[in-house]
Parts: sequence; structure tokens; C-alpha cells
Amino acid sequence: MKFSQRVQQLSSSLTLKISAQAKLLKSQGKDIINLSAGEPDFDTPAIIKIRAKEALDRGYTKYTPVSGIRELKEQIAARYRSHFGISVTDECVMISSGAKQALYNIIETLCNPEDEVIIPVPYWVSYPEIVKLCPAIPRFVDTTKTDFLLMPEDLEKAIN
Repeated sequence: MKFSQRVQQLSSSLTLKISAQAKLLKSQGKDIINLSAGEPDFDTPAIIKIRAKEALDRGYTKYTPVSGIRELKEQIAARYRSHFGISVTDECVMISSGAKQALYNIIETLCNPEDEVIIPVPYWVSYPEIVKLCPAIPRFVDTTKTDFLLMPEDLEKAIN
């Protein structure tokens, strides 16, 4: 099978390499806390399992709308209105399977080839690869000297 030129230009997943190394060391009896894959090292809490089983029993077994279940979106919008004072409706909320999926969807939707995407440093290792896959160009702005804040003047300098 021949892969696209875009995919061939991607780096292999550093996250998966680190995770595999952590699992190997752990299997050798080393005391390892694996923070690579961004998943907890404990079982799913019982209440979540119970609610998931209840949802299955109620027939929640089909595809949901692309942007997410309306009731969940309404609850999220209400939370943003009450906690942050942001005027938002459920039409402005989109549910995704995770941050990387959401960022990929956003970049794929907004970027054309050769567009540049500014990524604050430090960043999750997948972000530049997501940008390159779209195919846009990652640009980096160091925030390690500004308490990890993206300063307006640094952002302005990065914009071409």
C-alpha cells in the first residue's frame, strides 16, 4: 500500500515510543509513572461504568449528531454561561473525542496548504504533526520565559 506524501512526511509518534518504553520498564519492575499517553493509571470509576451501562440499556447505541448530543451541549453551554458569564448557546458547542481530535478538525477546517499555525512552546508532541498533516506549516512561540503565557508582542512577531 502506498501512503500519501503528506503522511510520509510525518514523524513517528513520540508519545507511543515513550509509552512503550514506560510499559517495558514497568514490566521489568521499575517504579514508573507513565504520563506519556495522557490516560489515567486507574480503572474507570464505578459510577461512570454504571451510567454507561444505563445508557446502553436505554438504547444509546447509535451514532450521535456530529457536533454531539443536544442535551449534553445544552448543559455545557449553561455551565459556561453560569460559571464564566459567557453568552453561549448549544449551537456554539461541539463535542469531540478529545483535544487532539478537536484541534485536528479545527485546523483541517480553517487551514489551506502553506498557511501557518502558531503553536506556543511547550506543546504536546502531536500538535506539529497535526498541522503538517492538514497540510499547513507549524510555527513556534516560546513561552518558557513568560510563565507559559503567550504574550501579545510575541504572538504579533510570529505572524507572517
